[in-house]
Amino acid sequence: MISLKKVCTTFVATCALSLSFSTAALADSPAERESGNPPLIIGGSQETSPWAVQLRFSVQGSSGTSGCTGEQLNAEWVLTAKHCVEGAYDMKVYHSNDQVNPGTAVSASNLYSAPSGDIALIKLDSPVSLTSYPELDLGYSPQAGDSGVIMGYGLGAWDQPTTTLRSATVRVVGNSTDAYGGPAANLQGVSGAANRGDSGGPLLIDGRIVAVCSTGDIAPGGNINAESNYALLSQSAAWIQETTGIVSTSTDYVPSVDDIAA
Repeated sequence: MISLKKVCTTFVATCALSLSFSTAALADSPAERESGNPPLIIGGSQETSPWAVQLRFSVQGSSGTSGCTGEQLNAEWVLTAKHCVEGAYDMKVYHSNDQVNPGTAVSASNLYSAPSGDIALIKLDSPVSLTSYPELDLGYSPQAGDSGVIMGYGLGAWDQPTTTLRSATVRVVGNSTDAYGGPAANLQGVSGAANRGDSGGPLLIDGRIVAVCSTGDIAPGGNINAESNYALLSQSAAWIQETTGIVSTSTDYVPSVDDIAA
């Protein structure tokens, strides 16, 4: 599926920081898009989703176009990773799952970084109604052995470009940290793994989004069992709800003091 490249989301070409010598943000850079074909997940399978969107943008101090994955939560708001929006401008959102012919772009001028962790929200300049939207679980806590699904528009095996949205099954290994030191779920690929360009893509547990792609192996090659780290939405639950108006569907979610005050 998605191979995480660098928390600074290689989506942002300028993202030159990596979590460590072994992991990096999974955004794809301009150089990787010279062919015009965005990258995809390692292994996995072709996927279709009305709310899994393609993000393409420019980054301050860098040439070319970078890309990430996002999830449209309602007619106005898109969820993604913080490292995909830092330094980004001319943000374009595409609603087609086809990377070669992505369709008409919707501009997004307002990019917001969460107060904690590798999480961000993008507000569309013009609302776009979709046939369905994803459910969120803002109270999820990683449990070793949990099974999940990841999706993304990142590179495939050996960094080969693909043409559509892809998904893969993964297993939760335990707790870890995201590109900004926030709590994350450490995943191991089962049918596929995350790669560059998958940054901001979702981790779904029991059909609900619980985290977004942050970092992973720098050079996963064709390893479908490569590991990655997904930033947990729970660390910024109140902020997500207050900003978007979306309420968690998790029965485990316990409102914080800030939630109650809001």
